[in-house]
Amino acid sequence: MAHQQTLHAEITNALPIIVRLAVKYNLLTEKQILMALSAYRNQREKERECSFEEYLLAQGILREEMMKILIPAKEAWELRCLDKQFGSIAIINGFATQQQIDAALKEQARLLKEENKKILIGDLLIKHGLVTPKQCKMILMKQARLKQSSEPQAQSTQSVQPEKTIDQPSVTCEPDETKLVSKQSQETASKPVSSEIPVEIDEKAIYGIKVSDDKMTAVLYARKVLLGEVAVEDIKQYLKEKYITFGVVSEEIIALFIQDTEKGINSLEIAKGFPSQEGKSSKLRYFFETNPLKSGLINEDGEIDFKNRGDIPMVKPGDILAQKTEMVRSIPGINVYGENIEVEEAKDILLRCERGTEISEDGLKVLAKVNGQPKLLLGDKFAVLNELRVKSDVGFETGHVHFEGNVFVSGMIKSGFNVHCANLTTTAIQEAEIECSGDITVIGGITGATINTKGGIVCKYINKAKIIAFGDIIVQKEIIDSEIQTSGKCILIRGKIISSEISSKFGMEVLDIGTDISSPCKIRAGVDDHILKEMAGIESAIKRREDKLKELKNKRNELQKKEIQLQQEITQFAHVQDRSQIEIRTLKNDIKSLPPTKKREIAELEQRTVELARKANQAGESIEKCFNLQDQVAEELEKLEVEIKPLDAELTELRLDKIHLQDWCKQNKGIAVVKASGKIYAGTIICGIHSALVVKETLRRVEINEVKNTDPDSTTEYEMRITR
Repeated sequence: MAHQQTLHAEITNALPIIVRLAVKYNLLTEKQILMALSAYRNQREKERECSFEEYLLAQGILREEMMKILIPAKEAWELRCLDKQFGSIAIINGFATQQQIDAALKEQARLLKEENKKILIGDLLIKHGLVTPKQCKMILMKQARLKQSSEPQAQSTQSVQPEKTIDQPSVTCEPDETKLVSKQSQETASKPVSSEIPVEIDEKAIYGIKVSDDKMTAVLYARKVLLGEVAVEDIKQYLKEKYITFGVVSEEIIALFIQDTEKGINSLEIAKGFPSQEGKSSKLRYFFETNPLKSGLINEDGEIDFKNRGDIPMVKPGDILAQKTEMVRSIPGINVYGENIEVEEAKDILLRCERGTEISEDGLKVLAKVNGQPKLLLGDKFAVLNELRVKSDVGFETGHVHFEGNVFVSGMIKSGFNVHCANLTTTAIQEAEIECSGDITVIGGITGATINTKGGIVCKYINKAKIIAFGDIIVQKEIIDSEIQTSGKCILIRGKIISSEISSKFGMEVLDIGTDISSPCKIRAGVDDHILKEMAGIESAIKRREDKLKELKNKRNELQKKEIQLQQEITQFAHVQDRSQIEIRTLKNDIKSLPPTKKREIAELEQRTVELARKANQAGESIEKCFNLQDQVAEELEKLEVEIKPLDAELTELRLDKIHLQDWCKQNKGIAVVKASGKIYAGTIICGIHSALVVKETLRRVEINEVKNTDPDSTTEYEMRITR
């Protein structure tokens, strides 16, 4: 929809043309403009002495190099607007047809683009015999582009406002063709709002303003005929004093209202605000089961069922994985005082694609690019995974395994080798390094491995391992001498935890914790240890890339300045070359015109010609050097862009990952609970989010929760409470 792609038309039309052109030419984004506009309007009135354009320049949002592009563009745009208005007046007054004006505007644009010729539409119409010079002059005077000679300039009721494009005819011709009047403006100005003058209007004043309670409309009331008493500038100054700045009607309408007070019309809606519009957040629908695997579920006997995996969804190229509804953007309103009317911002769902997926042309669907298993990865990233089957151990015969899809290993993963993949299934893992973006299923156990996974882990036992995971850790037998951090839950319904440190965001469900002879376990429940570690890693990666980008962009800025400087030098040398060649031609003509007897004068002119030729040659050599340097600069800029583009993309992804983690933490509060159906041995340390407990004597069949302390005499707000 149009209002989702661009700034709303009524807001856009209130912006300076320089700003609108900056958005059009992608020098500034809509988001930058909306944020700056909000900050500008939120300034106190006394501080808001500059225009919005001046504010953008002062804040460095509009920069000098941008203005070098925008000022000529503005001048061309204003001229184009005036010429369109010229055509509208000519059509309505019967001087030319719509087809003739369209053809003239098209020819004007072609001449500018192909031949760099700026020709006014009036000159083109005269050239083709479509209007007379007198008619052209009359329209130009009406537009205030040409001073009237026979009557005072003040009598013109229509003035050009470059920031308002006339897209359709709005003027008509009276019987006397020398007087052109805007019929549309006349009707607008003549339409009364109310014949009753509000009591709030000062009785001594001949006119006044009444602003509605919601500050969305302002009505100008007249107590007497204003013609001859009040000028348009008086009304404009009065509005300024009343701080009415937004949605004000044109000078033409004000002028016509002043005239219409002679007819008894005493009111005019002089300003109208723009109401806020509530948006609609996008919603996402999945076309596949996002968590299909049932492997890891524990049966009634406490055994993990490794065979019942459920139905694994498969897709082919072109299949839809997910589709979102289109977001309708919220549009903040503006009242007649130029103040923002805030509205809750609608939220869009960002579709993030990984391997094997792509976003549809309409930007609303995620499509499969290859055959495979659809997967929703951490960070709500979509992927389609194919699979690799290793029919032996991962060892010296296979080497390390790095594969973007799912890996199935018939044997074990031996010590000293590493596996990087999406989902991993194997019989056992020894002292290997494993990194996965999905889930890990181990039919046997994990011994001495270092594992980092964005999913969960299911296995029979864990011994002397270091594990970081986002999902649940489900173990059938025991965890011994291990360090585990998970943003899921730790589950050992028939298993034991011995001499280990475990941090789990959603708590723990276990048979036993500790033994009589082992070193104590340290359990942290409900905490974000894993997320904080991940966040620190992301922030560190962001900082490294930001520093590198800053360095590269500084180099790019210096090269761009050098490029501008070289262009200026080329222009200067070209000017010198052109002037020298013009003077040479003039001197040669002068020499030809002199009689042979004027030998001394001829010799002087010839000497001057030689000097100018040398000067022109030197300028040409300098131009060539500048061109060569420009080529070098362009080559260096191209290399920089090759480095900057992927860094920018990586930085964007990292920032999105950080936002996702922050949002996930807010939406998923930790659960500080430890359930033991067997024993928790003395010495075990159990920590919650705000408090901790050291088990002094062995506990049986207990649940330990972190709760608020209800004891009024207690010095602690939270405590770990034991219930049986």
